[in-house]
Amino acid sequence: MNTLKRIFVINNHICTCSANLKFSDMINKIHLYGILADTLRKSEIETEHTKSPQDLRLQLNDKFPEIAGFRYAIFVNNVELTDSTEIHENDVISLVPPFAGG
Repeated sequence: MNTLKRIFVINNHICTCSANLKFSDMINKIHLYGILADTLRKSEIETEHTKSPQDLRLQLNDKFPEIAGFRYAIFVNNVELTDSTEIHENDVISLVPPFAGG
């Protein structure tokens, strides 16, 4: 188990809270764009937290089969994901389909 310590302010007083959470208790929030958002009718989805890009893709395909066949890039903190990118809690993740125009 990992212990997380949260700091927050209530009525101008600083408080802390410790919680024992498993990684499976944490989530990744993922922003959707273009046809992905249109297909799922959402602009944001959630998955169980994973550090691995491969595991993230597997989770997305399992949890959202309606977008499994779509091509899209995954960005983490505005940088395109590579196989060696490690995903951390609170990273900003975005799924971006190819765009065309002119």
